[in-house]
Amino acid sequence: MLPFFSCDIHSHSVLKTYNSVVPKNIWDFYDHDTSDKRALNRLNKQIKGLAKHSQANLQSAHEGNVRLLWTSLYPTEEGFLKFRSITDLFVRDELQVDIMAVFSGYEKQAIESLFSQNCTDYWDRLQLEYQFLVKNTEPVEGRPPIKIFRNYQELETFYTDNKEGIGLIITIEGAHVLYNQEIFIKHSTEEIKSILSENIKTIKAWEYPPFCINLSHHFWNELAGHALSFKRPINMILNQVQGMGLGISELGHHVLRELYTTSNGKRILIDIKHMSIRSRRQYYRFLRDHNYINPDNKIPIICSHTGVTGWGTIKELHDKKDSQQRWQKNYFCDQSINLCDEEFLLIAESEGLVGIMFERKNLGGGLFFQKLQKLTKQKDIHEAYIQLFWDNVFHIVQVIHKKSAWDIVTIGTDYDGAIEHLEPFDSYKKFPDLYASLVQFLSDKKYRKELWFDYTPDEIVTKILQTNVLDFLKKHLK
Repeated sequence: MLPFFSCDIHSHSVLKTYNSVVPKNIWDFYDHDTSDKRALNRLNKQIKGLAKHSQANLQSAHEGNVRLLWTSLYPTEEGFLKFRSITDLFVRDELQVDIMAVFSGYEKQAIESLFSQNCTDYWDRLQLEYQFLVKNTEPVEGRPPIKIFRNYQELETFYTDNKEGIGLIITIEGAHVLYNQEIFIKHSTEEIKSILSENIKTIKAWEYPPFCINLSHHFWNELAGHALSFKRPINMILNQVQGMGLGISELGHHVLRELYTTSNGKRILIDIKHMSIRSRRQYYRFLRDHNYINPDNKIPIICSHTGVTGWGTIKELHDKKDSQQRWQKNYFCDQSINLCDEEFLLIAESEGLVGIMFERKNLGGGLFFQKLQKLTKQKDIHEAYIQLFWDNVFHIVQVIHKKSAWDIVTIGTDYDGAIEHLEPFDSYKKFPDLYASLVQFLSDKKYRKELWFDYTPDEIVTKILQTNVLDFLKKHLK
């Protein structure tokens, strides 16, 4: 039996360190102060919960006993560099760089470099980011070992032999990385399919191939429509409209087939996070057909970092238009970036995995924040966030309403992914307190005990932070 440690199925340990001018590594703490930018004071205050320091550095993970990270590769999308025309902000080139520095955590010089280079060479940049990550796992005297896992046997051996080592599983956020943007100008549809097939074959042949990939991210990628992901004030600056809400394209279906076939290498799973509700609905139909034809090779549904909407069906969620006004009137974040009850049932049926994210505005809606604003004591604020976390989890368990519901829930923090984190938990260092707080809340209040299904609070929290992830990988990391 492996020792206890926490797991996170979605983090960006590479993002800020890779996007820095002076070479950094994924181990060291990295701070990026934007408080001196006077022109951006208002923006800084509006998104004060968005950490500029590195939350997912491995030093913090080591201190917090977070020893298994699904680490996402993400070449920045061009949409981050194309601002809306907002005349009252007087968005000059220099101000654009400063604004992006505030909500990305990148160094200003690195952002200037993105503006000056061809940012849409996504495929080329993916290779460089992958090489950067691999190099960062080389042994360094005085540090615990770091290892990228290719299969569960490697994982089991590593944690048996290393009492402090940190393990990584490579994931990719956004299938825009499968091409350089110029292919849509220079090539026919059939030629593009051939390029996509060859590139997928290439990443499957990496020494450490990715375990899963998001078909969509923040902006239109010609493959699948995305959900609205930015909230105020960021959505007033960045424009997600193109492709938002669309379904899976012909090219997207081609990519799905290439990722799932084993004729070109190991299967790469899809992470449904960021897909529009229409794309998700089409994807579930694709999986239903695949799993019916291949009953001995079923594909699980993964949503690596999400929250609950409170809506019952996919149709309900599809028919409702995302809006700030609706978010304000609900306790949960009821927007289509999150999942409805029907989707949790599908994930449970597929024996999939759901990561509860640490973006506070994706877990809570306006009613939660109205309640939060009335609290003045840190103890009460801390407890409110713990209850918000549990309310998201218990909603899932109540929907599935059987003991096996506890097998699919885990944590996908999205640390270093430009999130407004849950206030008490701003980095991996806080995970020992997270564990203790989650257990204590259940133990003291006997909270929703009718849904514990005979598990103890310690057993429930251990399942969420570790066991469910390891059990999932034992089935699928081959």
